[in-house]
Amino acid sequence: MNIWEDFEHFESGDASAFSTYLQERREKAEADIEEALEQIVEARLQLEAINDAEIEIGVLEKGAYVINEDDFVAYTQEVAEDIGSVDRNAHWVEIDWDATADNLRADYSTIEIDGVTYYYR
Repeated sequence: MNIWEDFEHFESGDASAFSTYLQERREKAEADIEEALEQIVEARLQLEAINDAEIEIGVLEKGAYVINEDDFVAYTQEVAEDIGSVDRNAHWVEIDWDATADNLRADYSTIEIDGVTYYYR
């Protein structure tokens, strides 16, 4: 659009009215740019969320065994008993399962889904 063609529409080439017109056009253009930038930021956030979801789905589709963070200590005890590291019937043995779980966590990666942390490997 040629701004100078708009100038011809102002009676007697009224520079003051044309200046006001240009200021209004400038403000509208700046508002349009600001709105477009907000839409770009929103689209970028949506794209990042989609990428994160695809990563999470990829991890889960690969058959990873996923353990909720809240269940990791119990999972640690179950694994130790299943592989024979601890005799299930040795009720008199006292084990610090929290510390053992902390040691085991080093072998796992984490993923967060809807604000909940899961361990997998």
